[in-house]
Amino acid sequence: SMQDAAEKENRPEVLSETVHNLAKSTRTGSLWLIDNESGMLDAYNLLYPQFVDSEAKKEANRFRNMHQDMMQTTCIFKRSTVDKIFGLYKNGDTVSLLNDFINKNEPFYGELLRSIPGQDSAYRKHFQERVGEVWTWMKQCQENVKFW
Repeated sequence: SMQDAAEKENRPEVLSETVHNLAKSTRTGSLWLIDNESGMLDAYNLLYPQFVDSEAKKEANRFRNMHQDMMQTTCIFKRSTVDKIFGLYKNGDTVSLLNDFINKNEPFYGELLRSIPGQDSAYRKHFQERVGEVWTWMKQCQENVKFW
């Protein structure tokens, strides 16, 4: 990621460069982060490695801290985003919900999972927890709002 490169190379100016995997919807004006097919699964394996040697643990902690810092720089959310995160949180089984959605809308998803057996275990184990972290942060932001 650009944030990773900026940190590793001690070059914060990298963060002002163009983001190449971001697109704007012509229909709604919303921004979409375009990723490769297994990017989310890869990210969870980086954040929660199966085989924890000292280097993998160090990198996982570094990326989790980076994600936490990034999230906590934002306290303004669209109502629709808050509603969707709350829906995921309240559902309690976000993995099944997301898998059902992907299976209905992405014909190659099952094939992808078969081609990388076991690579979705970190995602399956931690996705609900991560949704909970985002929901907790959103609530904290709301509670910290001061009205004059």
